[in-house]
Amino acid sequence: MRRAGVPVLHADLYRLRSEREVDELGLFDRADAIVLVEWPEARSGTGRGARRWRVTLSIPPDGNGRAAEITR
Repeated sequence: MRRAGVPVLHADLYRLRSEREVDELGLFDRADAIVLVEWPEARSGTGRGARRWRVTLSIPPDGNGRAAEITR
C-alpha cells in the first residue's frame, strides 16, 4: 500500500551555532517536503529560494486560546 501525502520536516534552530549545522540537518534536501523551522532568525540562509510563510503565534489578552498570524 502506498501512502499519499507530502513529507513534513521540522527543526528548531535555536541551539545551532553555525549555518553549516543547518546544512548538515538536510532539511532542504527534499524539494517535495514542507519544512517547518522554529527560530529561523537564529541562523540566516535557511530555505534558499524556498517559498516562505511566517507564522506568528500569540496568546490573546484574555488568555484564552491562541492567535495565529500568517504572512508571506
